[in-house]
Amino acid sequence: LLFNYLLRFVHREGKIGDFARAGLLFLMDVAMTQIEPTQKTDGDAASSQSSRDTDPNTDAALALAEYILDGDFSDVLAAGLAAVYSLLPSKLDVRPPAKTESAPPSGMILGNTAGEFPEDELERSEAERDKNRAMGMEESSSPDFKYRLDHFLKLLEFLQDILRRNVIPDTDTELDPSMLVGSAIVESILNAVRRVFLENVLYPSILECSDSDGSAVAVMSYIEMMMRTLQSGELGDLLIEFLTSEDNTEEATRSRMRPQSLLDLGSSHPPTAASTRAAKLRRRKSAAMALLEMEAPEAQRPSEYFTSMGRFTLKDLLLSSIRSTSQPTVTAAMQLLSSMLQQYCRLSVDKLLIVISDPHATSY
Repeated sequence: LLFNYLLRFVHREGKIGDFARAGLLFLMDVAMTQIEPTQKTDGDAASSQSSRDTDPNTDAALALAEYILDGDFSDVLAAGLAAVYSLLPSKLDVRPPAKTESAPPSGMILGNTAGEFPEDELERSEAERDKNRAMGMEESSSPDFKYRLDHFLKLLEFLQDILRRNVIPDTDTELDPSMLVGSAIVESILNAVRRVFLENVLYPSILECSDSDGSAVAVMSYIEMMMRTLQSGELGDLLIEFLTSEDNTEEATRSRMRPQSLLDLGSSHPPTAASTRAAKLRRRKSAAMALLEMEAPEAQRPSEYFTSMGRFTLKDLLLSSIRSTSQPTVTAAMQLLSSMLQQYCRLSVDKLLIVISDPHATSY
């Protein structure tokens, strides 16, 4: 009951959302709690195994994890992320912060710092501002925009915190049931984020953006902020792999999905009546998903685009933007390329750059 109630507020802004996400993280800690192995001799091995199987705390944690996986928790997280992203302006006028304006608490500033802008850029006329407003552009220095962007980044960090809860040891020992459940939850979240957010929201926004109205600046700025927020980890790797892959990655997505029910965790943990009933009611719509569909129905609508061979990639977006006659578009593209080279250097060499070996470059 507590999990379902908190899930209804997971995508909210302000303290309500912060408290709900913090509470859900505590519950995820319970669900992904690993059973600590204890030192035992051959004489008490059987009694130790029997006490482990009948430990009520372990059974409760495992039951909670099964309930989380068998519900629509992953879909709610992905739909909430898509809904909050849809609230960001589709056209953005990136402006430097004022010289007297301090950096936000997170240390993140959209675009370059004030010292990197020429004076004539800082002193653009009010007529140009009016023109951008008439085109529907929103200034990046707007407090309302900063609030919405910070809310979106908080949801990303929340997802990343959940994924980090699942730690798989490098040893060859038998995996604990809680580890198997945690891995299945992680895979379910990654698949939902890819299907609901990346394919249905982010990818169409990339295809529809233009360098003439500020939409390309908005998309590239959001991608850069996501990269800088996630930095490393499974969610960041998923984002970069999706943006840079030219092949149809649908098969890779299917391979990550769990092939069978989570309830098959080994002979030592047979399915219970409650878990069997949960399996029958799997993926039933929760109150949180119903609220999301009412608040942001456009974010739940399946995309008309599909990923296929030769699809538009981050490399294509950068190339077309760098060649643009719009200076803000070129600046946003160079900023995104710089972040990509710094944080994903190896992947940039393989996916973005064409490396031509020069046999006369060095000689020994």
